[in-house]
Amino acid sequence: MDKVEVKGMRFHAFHGCHPAEQKVGGRFDVDVTLLLDFEGFERSDEIESTLDYVTVMEVVSEEMKAPKKLIETVAAHIGKRLKARFEEVSEVEVTVRKYQPPVKHELEYVSTTIKV
Repeated sequence: MDKVEVKGMRFHAFHGCHPAEQKVGGRFDVDVTLLLDFEGFERSDEIESTLDYVTVMEVVSEEMKAPKKLIETVAAHIGKRLKARFEEVSEVEVTVRKYQPPVKHELEYVSTTIKV
């Protein structure tokens, strides 16, 4: 299997369980890996014959605009939409990182990764 990766998409979004997170928002990063077969793509060398990563970024951006309580839900929605959008994709892996969550411990981020 071959893969396309779109890494480090950064968003200010309003995901979280706490009212302050839903009102003020925070920084989130998203990584996406899509598995597919590249056979035949090299022969045409045209964007229409492959997976357009700009479309991938648009799907992720749309999902990040829809507030959810859990980053697991965000990742699942992104993965399911990408899998539905690109028939040639056999598997999608999505990682969502949430920076500075409102917890008592010092940490860089929390994250979740889901495969669809």
